[in-house]
Amino acid sequence: KFHWRKKIKQKLTELSPEQKRILNEFISNNTRSAILDYSDGEVLELLNNRIISIPTRTPLWYSRESASDFDTAVNLSPWVYQYLKQHPNVLKEDS
Repeated sequence: KFHWRKKIKQKLTELSPEQKRILNEFISNNTRSAILDYSDGEVLELLNNRIISIPTRTPLWYSRESASDFDTAVNLSPWVYQYLKQHPNVLKEDS
């Protein structure tokens, strides 16, 4: 039933330092929502691994700061959010 959770748990053990930094922002700000650069490979990998998602009907738009960056609203999966809150060691730089 929850085979996908096992896969995501495995992916959480393989995060890059930048992906850990991104996910730490959600946890340290006590939020499941953020605006991230959709053109960033680290963000795309988190999206592809179903760790974060783009809410339905959310458009991509150019960042006001830089016309070369795509920013979009993303959500951290509720299940992943709770898992990371309960297992903070997953996001430590040396893990």
